[in-house]
Order: sequence, then C-alpha cells, then structure tokens
Amino acid sequence: MRIIAGSARGIPLKSPLDSLIRPTLDRVRESLFNMLIHHVEDSRFLDLYAGTGAVGIEALSRGATLTVFVDQSSDSIELIQQNLVKTRLNTRGKSKKAQLPQALSALGLKTTFNIIFADPPYDTADLKPLLSEIHLSKILDEDGFLIIEHSSKLEIPETEGSLRLSRKKVYGTTQMSWYEIDDTYVR
Repeated sequence: MRIIAGSARGIPLKSPLDSLIRPTLDRVRESLFNMLIHHVEDSRFLDLYAGTGAVGIEALSRGATLTVFVDQSSDSIELIQQNLVKTRLNTRGKSKKAQLPQALSALGLKTTFNIIFADPPYDTADLKPLLSEIHLSKILDEDGFLIIEHSSKLEIPETEGSLRLSRKKVYGTTQMSWYEIDDTYVR
C-alpha cells in the first residue's frame, strides 16, 4: 500500500498486523481520486472509519488543506499517526478516536467538509444510521460529496434527510456510493 500521487507519491504506508483493517485497494483509491481530481486541492476532508488513513493521506498528498481521521480503534489511530509522520503530512492531519456513527455529532467538529469518505466495516447491514448522523450533524459542505465504500451486495438508501444518492461505481465486490446535498430539501 502506497500513496499514488501528489507530494507523498510512492511512499509506502505502514499496514496493520491483523486482518481487522481492510484498506481500500490502490486501484479503487486511484479511481476515487480520478473522479475527485478537481475537488481535492484546498479541500477539507473527513476520513471516517479511517483504518490506516490511506484515503485521507492520499487527499493530503494531493493538496487537501486538512484531513480529520476518525476511527474507533486505538491501534488504527496510532497507525494513522505513524503514516502521517512517514509522509510528512502530520501538520495538516488530525485524528480522533470515536465510536461511529453515533459519536459523529459529539466530536465537536467546528468546520464543514468538502469531502467526507466513509469505509464502514463490510458486515454493516444498514447505512441509514451513518447517513442520518451526517445529515443531522450538518458537517457536509453545501457543495460537498459524501462517498461511502461498502459491499456491492448491500442495499443502500436513495435519500436520507438532505442527502441524495447521486452516483454508484462498482469494483467487483466493492461499491462506492456518492451522496450530495439535495438542493430541493427544505430544512
């Protein structure tokens, strides 16, 4: 696992010793950032269920001004910190330990994010609680994107509050689902 592009291009990231963390594959990450190419630079990026931090660090490497990493595992938070130092991107990355999705609104995030990426465990049977927390916390910028990586077998909601599914991309057993703020939603 390595950083694909930007200032930290080619730097290998530390990987977990156990199999509980399932990092986003390089080819899936590359495809994701190809679709985000005009949106990452100068963005504020939130990496939920961050694991190794590979996706959020990729965003920093490509010019995001801030990435906040959230994971429930102390081991993951430590791994993210090590990878931030290794890539010399630690001044623009912050990590927080929290149980997701229910603790999202309690994190005290004082900014909105242009891009939110979430990679919940593949055994997650329902994305509605995550979508609901993101909607209620109002942390997605009005023109931002929420991208959720999940099993392609999982049925996903078309809408949740102000969030509307805008596109899906399948990579074998992995699916990326993109949500945006529905501008017709009345708050």
